[in-house]
Amino acid sequence: MPICKLCQEREANKKNTHYLTDAIIRTCLNLGGANDREKGLYFALDNSNPFIDFNFQRLDELTLESTIGRKPTEDEIENAKSIPFSVDYVFCSQCEKLFTDVENPFINDILPHFRKNDLTGHDRLNEADIITIRNFFYIQIYRSAVCENILDFPEEFVEKLRTIILAQGGDSSIPLSIIALSYEDLSELNDMKQHADKIIQGIKKLEENDANRAIWELFQNAIDLSENSEITIALTEDHLVFRHNGEPFTPMTLDCLFKQVSSKTLEERKITFEDNEPVGQYGTGFITSHTFGKQIEINGALIKDEGYVALNNFFIDRDTDNWKELGQRIRLLKKEVARLLKDENTVLPPYPDTEFSFKTVTKNNKDCAIKAVNSLQTILPYVITLNPRLKKVTVKDLSGSTTVYQRKDSFSVDKLHSTSILINQDCVDVFYLKSEDNKITVILPFSSSLVANDLSNELPKLFLFYPLVGTQDFGINYILHSRHFLPNEPRNGLYLKSNNEDNQNEEEANRNLIDTASQLIFEYVGSNAKAISNPIKLARINFKTESEKPLLNEYFRTLKASWIEHFKSFPLVETKTGNIVVSKSVFIDTTLLRDSDVFDAIFTLVDFFWDNTPLKHLTKEWSAIIDEWNLNEIKYVGYRDLALKIKEVGNLANIPHIKELKTLYQHLIKEGHGDLFNSFELLPNIKGEFRLLSGLNNNISLPQELIEIADIIMPDIPKRHINSDFKFDLDLNPYTRKNYTTDINVAIGEKIKDKTLAAEIVSDFLEALISYSKISPSIESNSVPTRLIKLICDYYSFDSSTIEIPAVKDDELDNRVAQRRLIRLFLNDLSKANSEWVGENLQFLEDVLEIGPSYYDYEEMFSTLAVFPNQLNELTSQNFLKVDDNIPESIKDIYDQIVKPNFPIRANLIHKEFTKYLKIQDKKTVRNLTEKIETVFFETSQFTSIENHPLKEYIIDIIQKFKIEAEYEKYFPVVFSKRSSILVELADGDDSNLTFFKFS
Repeated sequence: MPICKLCQEREANKKNTHYLTDAIIRTCLNLGGANDREKGLYFALDNSNPFIDFNFQRLDELTLESTIGRKPTEDEIENAKSIPFSVDYVFCSQCEKLFTDVENPFINDILPHFRKNDLTGHDRLNEADIITIRNFFYIQIYRSAVCENILDFPEEFVEKLRTIILAQGGDSSIPLSIIALSYEDLSELNDMKQHADKIIQGIKKLEENDANRAIWELFQNAIDLSENSEITIALTEDHLVFRHNGEPFTPMTLDCLFKQVSSKTLEERKITFEDNEPVGQYGTGFITSHTFGKQIEINGALIKDEGYVALNNFFIDRDTDNWKELGQRIRLLKKEVARLLKDENTVLPPYPDTEFSFKTVTKNNKDCAIKAVNSLQTILPYVITLNPRLKKVTVKDLSGSTTVYQRKDSFSVDKLHSTSILINQDCVDVFYLKSEDNKITVILPFSSSLVANDLSNELPKLFLFYPLVGTQDFGINYILHSRHFLPNEPRNGLYLKSNNEDNQNEEEANRNLIDTASQLIFEYVGSNAKAISNPIKLARINFKTESEKPLLNEYFRTLKASWIEHFKSFPLVETKTGNIVVSKSVFIDTTLLRDSDVFDAIFTLVDFFWDNTPLKHLTKEWSAIIDEWNLNEIKYVGYRDLALKIKEVGNLANIPHIKELKTLYQHLIKEGHGDLFNSFELLPNIKGEFRLLSGLNNNISLPQELIEIADIIMPDIPKRHINSDFKFDLDLNPYTRKNYTTDINVAIGEKIKDKTLAAEIVSDFLEALISYSKISPSIESNSVPTRLIKLICDYYSFDSSTIEIPAVKDDELDNRVAQRRLIRLFLNDLSKANSEWVGENLQFLEDVLEIGPSYYDYEEMFSTLAVFPNQLNELTSQNFLKVDDNIPESIKDIYDQIVKPNFPIRANLIHKEFTKYLKIQDKKTVRNLTEKIETVFFETSQFTSIENHPLKEYIIDIIQKFKIEAEYEKYFPVVFSKRSSILVELADGDDSNLTFFKFS
């Protein structure tokens, strides 16, 4: 606990110590002299300043207003809630008793001499008890000095007071003068203090937005003072100068400026106004100009009688936080005005311009001034349009560049009005609508007649002749103006919807005005939408509905719904087929527009699939607008919608925007929407057909030749190969040459069986099979399969050139199975060839058999298939053929005629030129044939006589050849051995044949 301030020994344990004697305050300052605790009026006295600090407690507003002549301020009301002139734990209980011992004699013995006594005619009272009086006032001063920082006494003086009080000797070394102040004096001093406090607090509360408002407060005051207002603004390194040609100051308006109170004569809060009523004059709004500087130099005139006195370098300095100092400055300004009116000679009109020069001392002052001047370029044309009395504004910026704004002519065509503003040499037209009662003006966002554009984001959307700074985000691309708007303070918006009962009338009036403005806009846009260029600029509707004020949110939700309900039926959306209404348009979901790098691609695809989407340069803006509208009925194109359209197209060839499609797919993967590839057939295979990701693979090292072959032999397989341009980083199963080999072998095996003929398959399949079989790692290959395939190509009349596909390590293409299938097919076909063809193509057959049969992979086929020519030029299996061991043709003929007339021996004999190709060289000799011939000759029991033998002629012919061909004896040994008996028998009979036989 702290130590007592008086004794500086004991703990300060006393609470609720009144540092001004409570009994004196409540009986001296309470209304009617009542002795009620904490109820009444009181003033804080300061011996270094002529002003007092006023306060009150527990008094009703009517009593206060009748007593002090005005309503209390909010600060005064707040202060009244605290216990006055009271502190805790500053003094100890014993020192508190000392204070009481000093106070009681004064209250009991001294105070009755002048309280409630008739002191008329007395200006002085004489009291003998000087010690009591001095001690009493010493404790008042000491306790106040200790407890109130506002009393800035020297430490030596305070310490002297402390020792005097403790001594209680009534030390007279301190001069003490007690003056009784009249109520009028107290009221005047109190009033000055209130103005100073208000100014200081007002300046302290200034924020960044107040700098934006400040310049317009100056405009407002100037235009109120002239029917043909001309204003000049100049910005230098250390000053912002504002000059106007309006009426000069009157003593009252100058006094209002000193005190910072409005000179408007409006007596109550009004709902409607006349056009000639001033908008404002040096009230709370003017204090915002202190963002430019707290030191203001005024030049101009002060009206006096029928003329004026000059105001030259009239200096207002508010650069202080000390209300006493500022109050004194106000007091001196008032005195200076009184002196001017008294001493200066009157000058007859015309009046000089009024000039305010703000000294931009701080960086913030300079920044605010620069920002204010820069804002004029955006806002000033509209201020001139809405203020017919404002004719000309000249602006000189920090660089020395001068811009002159002049109001020119106004025109009306039907319901569309326009005012021309000349900015230097350039003419700018401002277009607007007006209600029939002229209470509402709506400035349209037109850069020229029926050409809409964006209003600046820095431009407030609500005006009361001047911008209500802070309404830049009102939610529409229009400016609404009304003289009848009732703005809040600090004029950054309107009263619209709250539970404040005191503002209900203002809120309803403002809502009605906005409804009127809305109807003006609905009617005009609805009638002219198709004629307006760039109509999208009319469609922004984004009232804020998520503030911390529920009732205001409710109002804006209702207003927004009304606007959207109207605007969705207006033909505002420009498409490639013309303007259509919003409700029938298709918009790209904003999630598709976040990445500007893919916007071109996405738009191109959307535009390809839909005719009712906004033009490209409007797409992003429309999507943003519709997103703000938040309508369920609006059709948005999202990723899934695009995916569905692509799927429906079916083939890449049907989309002329391949590059854009690839960009979209890469974007889908990047944004985490890769699941769409397994939900929709989006990815093209090598044929361009769109397939699911799960149904595609990544072909590895498969050249085009293999793809073309697969297209015919196994057409479903290539359809699983993803288009190489669309692989991206997708999770695809690899499809290798080994996979290809396996699949094509299966496909060929299903088509070509062991006995299949070429006639049983389509020619394309055969050609593809041959092409596949022609593949070799080297074009120089001379392998058995290569040579044999070349012959097969010749047979089927196909190009026999080898197809070279270089080998890939660990992924070899193995076409040997397919080659075997082809060779078997070829051999099957070959085996069906007729003798005529064989006779004509013996060399071809020899070439085939020269290569094939000895190759281990083909040995079985050549051993079983009928591809070897016999001596009848018939093709048969080599297992059925024998080697002709030089059998005479005549013997073959006899054999054919008498042994097996239905199966010629030549059919069983390999063609002599092909003997070497038989795997088994099993020979057929002459004796093999003649033995069977003789068997037929002599084992026929039914023939016992040569004369009647049916083969007599053959036997006789053979016997005759014994003489001519000696080898015949070996060929037919049995006939040779029986030749004599046969001849005898023949001689005994008819000897007609004997002439043929002459034996030696």
